[in-house]
Amino acid sequence: MVCGQRTRGVLCACSNGRSARSPGRTVEHLHELAELIVTRKGRRSYSELADRSGLSRAAIHRLTTAALRTIPDPDTLNKLAIALDVSIDRVAVAALRSAGVLVTDRFATGDVLEGLDQLTPAQRAAVERLVHVMITPADE
Repeated sequence: MVCGQRTRGVLCACSNGRSARSPGRTVEHLHELAELIVTRKGRRSYSELADRSGLSRAAIHRLTTAALRTIPDPDTLNKLAIALDVSIDRVAVAALRSAGVLVTDRFATGDVLEGLDQLTPAQRAAVERLVHVMITPADE
């Protein structure tokens, strides 16, 4: 179980600050995707995230506790975004950075409004429709 507590300024990935792979070893660093999962997971279990996303519990746990050597496929990222209730852009940027891809802050923010990921899916859709109306020329 992920405790989400900070140990020496680093977010803990496992209960009691220990690595799931090596129970005696302290977790020193969490990659950005893992930190996003832990933060957005909150008190929910991996099973709850799995039910919500359609991903396996083990797959979500692995993304949280193992080093990210390759970027997960787009379907996995999309399902993870749904489970965490964040934008696919936020999950994709976290995955890219976790895999060692340099992502500039401008790309990472995507010129998106701060706090957009805190809206419900219906609210985000309404904002998207509003933006579409605002940027679509009147003659279309």
